[in-house]
Amino acid sequence: MVFSTTTQYALKILAYLNENKEGLSNAKTLSRELDIPYKYLTKIMTKFTKNEMIESIQGRYGGFKLINSKIITIYDILKLCDGDRAKDCIIEKIECDEKKKCHYHDAWQKPKESIKKDFLNTNVKGFISKES
Repeated sequence: MVFSTTTQYALKILAYLNENKEGLSNAKTLSRELDIPYKYLTKIMTKFTKNEMIESIQGRYGGFKLINSKIITIYDILKLCDGDRAKDCIIEKIECDEKKKCHYHDAWQKPKESIKKDFLNTNVKGFISKES
């Protein structure tokens, strides 16, 4: 499965914040270290903050820190970054569901459900850490 650019950046940001448990990371540092355009990064960080996935601390010594990587699932990230794509066809660029099936719908339905289940059951810490 190919993640959108936004989702790829989001996962990079969360991995970085997960590794930086001791301190805060400011947007300029994140942008530079992760090679993410600053404005793009700040939009993602705003989404994370509004959805209480990261904490934003204002001020001279402020920055961002991950709230709890054990409760944020990969599905949460996908949904936040790309919206609910449950009806997106896994093969074609169309909407596909039980009422309006593509040619591959029946063959791909079980694998698609399995992927979603895995994303719902995989937290960010387990996805990005060497230890689960």
